[in-house]
Amino acid sequence: MITFSLDANFTGLFSAGLRVIEFAKIGHLAVFTALYPAMAKEQNKRFAKEWIILLFAACALSAFLFLFASPIIFILFGADYVAVVSLLRLLAWVLIPFTLNTLLVLSSLAVGNDRPVLYASSVGVFILIALNVWWIPLTGIVGAGWALLAAESAQTAILIVYRNRASITNRVTHEFSQST
Repeated sequence: MITFSLDANFTGLFSAGLRVIEFAKIGHLAVFTALYPAMAKEQNKRFAKEWIILLFAACALSAFLFLFASPIIFILFGADYVAVVSLLRLLAWVLIPFTLNTLLVLSSLAVGNDRPVLYASSVGVFILIALNVWWIPLTGIVGAGWALLAAESAQTAILIVYRNRASITNRVTHEFSQST
């Protein structure tokens, strides 16, 4: 959408910032790859320790990328990409909802509950498209960054609501079955 709204130069700038974020996700993805089979096998285990470690790592990495965006961009891409610094500072915060989103998706899929994942993904894609159409012409690549952050955060919020709703339903059902 950046190419259609702006031009190929802005697409390249956005791609540079996004590449840094995608690289930052590699460690988390490796842990998720190892964690998912255990989640599928032990569906009753909560994996709280792993969630906390991954979330802490995402927060620390986001803060690191935010604080050191300028030298990172300069080292990786050179002075011609200075416009990407503000974008990278914004995109750095995508790592937090990405981590929560991925953990919630994996935990839903591990128990065979794909409905919330499909719903959250559909809403996220709709939000991403709508906000990109609106914000890219107004604010350029930073608008695309905000759209990405908003879509990832919306997906995470939907999955949290589904998880809390399922938790409450399971608790009520369990209490009802014990009382009868």
